[in-house]
Amino acid sequence: MARYKAWTQIFATVILGLMVMCVPAQAQQFSAPKNVSNDSDYSFTPQIAVDSNGTIYMAWEDDTATNSNILFSRSSDGGATFSTPINLSNSSGYSFNPRIAMGSAGNVNVVWEDQTPSNTNIMFSHSTNAGTNFSTPVNLSNDSADSGSPQIAVDTAGNIYVVWEHDSPNLGIFFSRSTDGGATFSTPAVLSVSALGSFSPQIAVDSNGNISVVWEDDVSLTSDISFSY
Repeated sequence: MARYKAWTQIFATVILGLMVMCVPAQAQQFSAPKNVSNDSDYSFTPQIAVDSNGTIYMAWEDDTATNSNILFSRSSDGGATFSTPINLSNSSGYSFNPRIAMGSAGNVNVVWEDQTPSNTNIMFSHSTNAGTNFSTPVNLSNDSADSGSPQIAVDTAGNIYVVWEHDSPNLGIFFSRSTDGGATFSTPAVLSVSALGSFSPQIAVDSNGNISVVWEDDVSLTSDISFSY
């Protein structure tokens, strides 16, 4: 029995040692950090998506001394190299807070906030050729109130869904969709307008095209999480 216990202890020690040795090896499977923006300005709030072919897509906010824009880059070799960043927003004001979602067959969809010249709107642009070029940005919110915190989702049929906060005058949750791949969008629909404000929407779409949205509702001195589908 003593010999059995000794061998058990030795076996456990060997296994523990192998596990410790494997931890650094697993960590080394990540590549060294790569500078994708690679400029002298300030870059913020990156977003990333990967399609079924393994192509990597990135969007982020790029600030200069006078304005900010949404830049985009992609990698078709697993992240070894990235394309020269292109400007999606081309704004004279301030574009920020991008979100990116993949459709089928190389469709890339990006939304962001744009403050030009004064109020903030939700802008959308898409690519039908895996990010080689993008459409002229479309204003989805398109009114005099401020809109923010956009989120985007795409279903398997290529329908595009966008939700955001809208100042109406209390913050509410608005929704719009496109059934033609981003060529046109529906008139924004109101999902929630709380007396004290609705914030921070999130959206998800399942394989059957069912749409689920959650957000924060402020009520009196508390806040709740609300859901609609």
